[in-house]
Amino acid sequence: MVKVKFDPADKKDETDGHKLFKKEIEMFVKKIKKEHKSESDMAERIESCSNDRMFQNLLKLIEDKDDHEKMPVRKFFNNTFGTLLNDAIFALMKKQEKSKSNAIFTMQGSVKFVA
Repeated sequence: MVKVKFDPADKKDETDGHKLFKKEIEMFVKKIKKEHKSESDMAERIESCSNDRMFQNLLKLIEDKDDHEKMPVRKFFNNTFGTLLNDAIFALMKKQEKSKSNAIFTMQGSVKFVA
């Protein structure tokens, strides 16, 4: 894009036609700028919703010690029981799909199986 400045041939000869033409150009320039701004805002919003960016922000929130200094229990849980619990719940869902008894579908039966 190139910046263009509208100057009539002579300041004394500036007529209503020149003024009207200048207003039209300014109106179109404002409209184009507004459109570019809305496009860049939309692109930024789409980028902020991408999986990679959301994952990076979540990872930053979890690992940033300045924001939550009293979180060692959560990290301990994630490092030790996190995958075990996830694997147990996955095994429970598999067992429920294959099982014909109602005992595993109750809360007590599910907790007992996961434990």
